[in-house]
Amino acid sequence: MKVSLIIVNYFSKKETLNLIKSANSVKVFEDFEIIVVDNSNEKEFFENQNIKYLNPGKNLGYGGGINFGSNFAEGKYLFFLNPDVEFIEPLDKLLNYFNEKTIATCPLMVPHKNFQLRKLPNFFYFSYDFLGFSHFFPNFFITKKYFYEPLPTKPFEVEQPAGAAILIDKEKFFEIGKFDEDFYPLYFEDVDLCFRIKEKGYKIICLPDLKIKHKIGLSAEKMGREEFFKVYMKNALKYFKKRNKRVLIYKIIMFFGIFFRALKGKVPFKLLREI
Repeated sequence: MKVSLIIVNYFSKKETLNLIKSANSVKVFEDFEIIVVDNSNEKEFFENQNIKYLNPGKNLGYGGGINFGSNFAEGKYLFFLNPDVEFIEPLDKLLNYFNEKTIATCPLMVPHKNFQLRKLPNFFYFSYDFLGFSHFFPNFFITKKYFYEPLPTKPFEVEQPAGAAILIDKEKFFEIGKFDEDFYPLYFEDVDLCFRIKEKGYKIICLPDLKIKHKIGLSAEKMGREEFFKVYMKNALKYFKKRNKRVLIYKIIMFFGIFFRALKGKVPFKLLREI
């Protein structure tokens, strides 16, 4: 078995079934299996699918679900997938770029919209993004550098592709330590993994000529804006604490970021108490 597709389902049966259908329809890889880790116990909807169905019995979160599924994967490569992606073409070409240094690859998500590809969040980039500068100044050179704009036309190294669609060497994934399940239920587990990949001297390559459709924000939509920010900020602070950063300064940035959003009516002021 060459590639194991691992999908974490959490009350997203419609999207998960569509993803399974698209994988089989376009024959996404010459040799692949599909693993569904069902965090929401919706087994009846997957009984007639040609997949490896896994029910952990509880919600393991995204990182925990991927880790759980990876233990049952037969493929040499693991493809981590959010349910809200859809295959539109074969992706075998992703396998051609693996070597001693390149241990992960990804296609380009469409629509792109500055979501998938970005630099790892040091203090400057995190502040710039969370305070909204990347939104208000989309054409500023710092924004473009942060989001790899304009996108190269040839394969290029990227520090942090979204965990919604990453193909990785299974052996290296286990070597690095899998996803850190402390980033529960989701957000920043992929950032943390990408940091450790780079820290080990390995590379992630994006192939912009290969495309995959993505419905941006399904998880955030299901959670609601307020809950999204609670989880996002909690896990962001865990990430910076793990990197031995001064967490207080990041809390200050978050305070002002949420305060400005609250002034515009985007979030309630009570969210400030969560920082």
